[in-house]
Amino acid sequence: MVICPHCKSRNVSVNNGNFARVKPEGIPAAKHTYDIRFFYCEACEEKWESTPESQSDYYDYVRLRDRTQMSAQEVRPGETYIVGPHIEPGELMRRGELAVKIVDLYTSVLDLSPSEWHEIHLDAGPSLS
Repeated sequence: MVICPHCKSRNVSVNNGNFARVKPEGIPAAKHTYDIRFFYCEACEEKWESTPESQSDYYDYVRLRDRTQMSAQEVRPGETYIVGPHIEPGELMRRGELAVKIVDLYTSVLDLSPSEWHEIHLDAGPSLS
């Protein structure tokens, strides 16, 4: 769900701009190393594109979310249990900071599923409520 930063409309079209860049003849084309998305608001006819910083912050958030995933186990008497990985408090705090930054700054730039936005809002915490 993308929201126009200018008029707050949800009627926004998203185009993938990750195509080969034009190079002179004889030189091989290179793909972008990050996702580029172009957005167009049908209501106010504004155009904008995603920034590498938004993609970088989102990928850092996903990496930290995967590293700091907490899990629970049911342990019955007499059974052994698996000790979970150690979670660094600094990484957990950085995950929350990135979630807040993504919600505050990149809502109109990142094209994510509603379930992904829900997880990010949960990580952002009560400061956004």
